Amino acid sequence: MQYPILVDCCSIIQYLMLSIYLSIYLSIYLAGQPLFLLFTGEKLPSTGRSWCPDCVNAEPIIDSVLSSLSKGCILLECPVVREEYRNPSYLYRTLPHIKLTCVPTLMRWEGGRGTRRLNDSQSQERALVEELVADE
Repeated sequence: MQYPILVDCCSIIQYLMLSIYLSIYLSIYLAGQPLFLLFTGEKLPSTGRSWCPDCVNAEPIIDSVLSSLSKGCILLECPVVREEYRNPSYLYRTLPHIKLTCVPTLMRWEGGRGTRRLNDSQSQERALVEELVADE
């Protein structure tokens, strides 16, 4: 699926700068385009698929809904490493604006923070994904 911008937030340095980057980028360049963060199990080199079955199930639904937006959107895909994710002090679990509890998590990002999110089972329901991405 093609999005205007797709960024893998892999390094700690990249992620720590994410909030600042998003605020600046949105205010200058992306007026009117919604921004979403997708925390998903990283893809395994051996299969090209995520280690997370829920992520595999949610991906085509999320791709379909986001690609159907008439004005486009920005998706930042944040891969989650399985071994690191099991640690309670994992970066995505502890950052105040993220507080990741499960994968996949699809988050709408507005005003420098996540405003709404769908958890693992919710991300697999098309109607809920459509509701999250709908303009208010």
